[in-house]
Amino acid sequence: MGKTEIISKKSVCVEINDIVLPGYTNMYHTLFGGKLMEMIDKAAAICATRYCHELVVTASVEAIDFHVPIKVGYFVKLVAKVIFVGNSSMMIRVNVWGEEPLSGKNVHCCTAFVNMVAIDSNGNKVRVPGLITETEQEIQDLNEALEIRKSTLHRRENRRKT
Repeated sequence: MGKTEIISKKSVCVEINDIVLPGYTNMYHTLFGGKLMEMIDKAAAICATRYCHELVVTASVEAIDFHVPIKVGYFVKLVAKVIFVGNSSMMIRVNVWGEEPLSGKNVHCCTAFVNMVAIDSNGNKVRVPGLITETEQEIQDLNEALEIRKSTLHRRENRRKT
């Protein structure tokens, strides 16, 4: 199969794990939001690249909701999944969990939605494979992404009018 062929394919899911070191934390001894945003961006980029096998760049972060802080010494697990695909764009949902290492207790700490765009070596957009949705969960994920996309397009349209 050549790069010029556009097919549809199943979603890709990526899991990344890290540990919250003291240098990653703020004065409350919890993970800096900016450091977590960096981790989210990396997880989304790896996920998108594995999905389309092209270079990708971050186009936007549509939402990032911090639910619970992650303490120093905790493990961090990021799970990134492609939930929507356009012509050259992919929406990646990244869920973040914090794990207390001694008990193994996991807490859902953050959810983010990142739009990545596939590009060639000259920075031009590249078409990506369509997304196959078969399971009820995949359809729910797609519907959630479509709602976010609708809101994003509406916001951008309003911004152009001002």
